[in-house]
Amino acid sequence: MTGENDYKSLARAAFDKTGGVITDCSIFIFDFGVCVAFLLIFEDSIERLLIEGFGVSETSFFCKKWVIMVFGGVLITPFLYAQSTKFLTFASTLSIVLTVFFLCIIVVDFWKR
Repeated sequence: MTGENDYKSLARAAFDKTGGVITDCSIFIFDFGVCVAFLLIFEDSIERLLIEGFGVSETSFFCKKWVIMVFGGVLITPFLYAQSTKFLTFASTLSIVLTVFFLCIIVVDFWKR
């Protein structure tokens, strides 16, 4: 309806320059929080996977929290510079497929017990 392609432009069209700034700040805070949450979940999951799945020692270099967080940060960084959401289509589809896959594994494991 407005012909705007992003939230900032839409907020500026609806609420002037102040709305655009507030929208930018809220999107930044939300995205930052999502990245931090992802890194925490990633760190916990990878550490458990390495220890239980591959038998890596808890004192191993690869199980150090900072190594896992840096590795996760390197994985996230390319997604932060995406200019449009079309770039995220593959990652989104992959995450949904993997979520369903791991959910099936959990259900099968639950029923076996």
